[in-house]
Amino acid sequence: MLAIVSDVHLTDESTARNVDEGAFRYLSDAIVTAAQREIQELHLVLLGDIFDLVRTDYWHEEKIKLADRPWGGVLDPATGMNSDTAEVERQFNAIFERILATPGSRALMQMLRHLPEQLGRPVRITYIVGNHDRVFNNFTSLHERMRRELPGIEITFANALHAPEYGVSARHGHEWDDVCHGWRFARKTQHDSTMGLFDPEAYKVMAIGEPITAELMSGLIHHVRQQIDCVSSAEDRDFFMNLQELNNLRPIFHVFHWLAWLARDRYRKYGEIMLRSVRMSLDSLLRSTLAAKWDRIQADFLLWGDTVYQLGLLRSLVKTHISVESLSWLVSTGVNIKSAFGIFLPKSDDDDLVRGARKEFDQRIKDKRIQYVVYGHTHEARHDCFSAAVDGVVRMYINTGTYLPLIERSRDGQGYVSSNQMTMAFFYHDQEDTNQRAGDGPTLALWNGIRRKRHV
Repeated sequence: MLAIVSDVHLTDESTARNVDEGAFRYLSDAIVTAAQREIQELHLVLLGDIFDLVRTDYWHEEKIKLADRPWGGVLDPATGMNSDTAEVERQFNAIFERILATPGSRALMQMLRHLPEQLGRPVRITYIVGNHDRVFNNFTSLHERMRRELPGIEITFANALHAPEYGVSARHGHEWDDVCHGWRFARKTQHDSTMGLFDPEAYKVMAIGEPITAELMSGLIHHVRQQIDCVSSAEDRDFFMNLQELNNLRPIFHVFHWLAWLARDRYRKYGEIMLRSVRMSLDSLLRSTLAAKWDRIQADFLLWGDTVYQLGLLRSLVKTHISVESLSWLVSTGVNIKSAFGIFLPKSDDDDLVRGARKEFDQRIKDKRIQYVVYGHTHEARHDCFSAAVDGVVRMYINTGTYLPLIERSRDGQGYVSSNQMTMAFFYHDQEDTNQRAGDGPTLALWNGIRRKRHV
C-alpha cells in the first residue's frame, strides 16, 4: 500500500500553532484500517512541507544579524543562500531541533515508530522535499537527525516519486510556483540556460518565498509579540493566539483584509500595533540580499509579476500613518498582492498546479501505467480527472491538501471561517485490495474532510 500525506507544516511554534497531536491518532487509525486490505507493505510518502523550517522567529530570538541569515550576506549562486554554509547549516539544524521538541512533532514520530508493529508489515518512508523544508536538499545532517528519530525504518529523501506499480507519479508541486521554486532565478544567477525545472540543482536554490515567510509573515507575528504582554494579559494572549493563524489564511493575499477584520471590532486596539509590525517586517525582508538580487534579476513583469517590486510598493503605502483598515482598502484597489505571495485561488481551473499536472501527463509521463499525478503545496484538497477510458483507466490529478486549519473568507465578504482539515490518499497495486476489484490496475481510496473542532 502506498499512503500519501502532505503539508503538515510542523513548526517550532514560535510564530504558528502546530496541528493538534490528536490528528496523528486519526491518521494512525486510518492507515491501520486501510492496511486491512491484504497489503504486502506500507510505503508512506510524506509529500513535502511536513516540517516547516522557515516559519519561525528563531532569527529574531537569537538576534542573528540580517547579514548572517540564510538570505543575507554574500549569496552562493549554487544555492541562493548565504555563502557561509556552515553557519546556515547550524541555524537550520537548531531550528529543526526546536521543531522536533514540540508536542506535534513528538506525536508524529511516535506514530511512525509504532506503525511496523501495528501493521505487522515492513514500513518504508519516502520524504519528498517541498519548499518550506527545501533545505533538506542542502544539508544531509537534517536527514541523519530524522533517521535518529526513526531507528529501523528505511527513509529515502527525494524530490519526486515514480511508482508505476501503484499508478502514481508524485511531487510537492511547488515546482509550478515561481515564488517558491528557485529554478528560473538559478538559471539567471548561474548563467545556465540548460537547467531544467526538475533538475536536482534547481531544488537546492532558495526562492523568495522563504524569506517572505520568515521575515514578513513570521516577522509580523514576532514584532507584534514584542509590543504586547502575552504573559499576564489574557486579552493580549487571546489576540496573539488568533494572530498565529495568519499562515493558514487562503488565499494568502487576503492577509491585510484579514488583519483589518481582526482590528475592526474585537481587536480594534491592536490596529496600530499590527500596522507598525507590517512596516518593520517589510523593512527586514526588503533589506535582505536575496530580495535585492531577486528584484534586479526578475524584472520581467509579464513573467514574474515582479514580487519584490510589489512588496516595495506596499512598503511605500504603509510609510505614511494610515490605519490597518485603510491598508486593506489600498491593497484591494491598488496593489496586486496575490502574485506577491504566489498562492492560488482555491478550486480554480486556473490553478497553476492543475496546469502543471496536465503538462506532466502530456509531456513528461511516458509510462502508460501512471494514472495519478499527486501534488500538495496549495493546501486545497482536490481531484480532477483529465480523461477516462472504457476500461476504467484514468488520468487524474490529486492534491493532498493539508492537516492545518483553513481560514477562508465568507461569501458575504464580512468575515472569515476556520476549519481543521485532513486529507489521506491510499493506493493499492494489483496484488493488494483484491476483494471486488473492478479491473487489474491499481485501486485508490482518497479521503478529504474537515472538522470544525480540534482533532481530539
